[in-house]
Amino acid sequence: MHSEKIKKSLDVFVFCCDVVYLEARNQSIFKDVPVDSVRMEDMVRFIVGWWFKHFGGGYLDPLTLILLNIVDRCSEVSKKSFLNLQKWIPPATNLLKFNVDGSVRSSPGFAGIGGVLRNHLGKVLCFFSSYVGVYDVISAEILAIARACDLFGSRPDLVRWMLIIACDSKSVVEWVTSRDIEGSNHEHLISHIHNSLHGFGQASVVHCPRASNSYVDCLAKKGSTGCEDVLCWSD
Repeated sequence: MHSEKIKKSLDVFVFCCDVVYLEARNQSIFKDVPVDSVRMEDMVRFIVGWWFKHFGGGYLDPLTLILLNIVDRCSEVSKKSFLNLQKWIPPATNLLKFNVDGSVRSSPGFAGIGGVLRNHLGKVLCFFSSYVGVYDVISAEILAIARACDLFGSRPDLVRWMLIIACDSKSVVEWVTSRDIEGSNHEHLISHIHNSLHGFGQASVVHCPRASNSYVDCLAKKGSTGCEDVLCWSD
């Protein structure tokens, strides 16, 4: 059991490093922001620390304890910069929130989806990153919502909670929440989402600001690279 916990810590650590690399690459290519080695190290420390604070809690092995406190080794400048990016909005105490996103390398193009399920305290209950094939961005966003429904529905212990699925695309949210979908290209998929939400009892799909979806965006971008799927549930 102890070795399994250490392996899980290592898996999440490697995954976080991969996400940091993609984020640094995107900043360099799309925003013309140079990322030096010091900032890269701080990005690794900060994101690893964030994930282990909200996902890896409860483990007492030395590796996890180090990773939980690794943010303390970030420079003060980086701490302030990264903390300003954390704008996730927690749900009410009786709700769970599943932030989702879709990403494509061109439209249409290689598409990935990602999602993070959290409670009102910010504890990560589940996260996923998947390559889904060649799609346009609208389809990828809808697939991300459908995947969140499937994952939530696969856990009977969670169905007693009310669920919010948050997406940063207003048009997708309007489309998914519309009842007039007959004849659309996504009719089957949206019907599946409607049926899932109805089965959960109290569940909804809402729009969220893009700034509050930064981590999920990284997960979706990772999926669009065609990397191996990642799915982790907290214990």
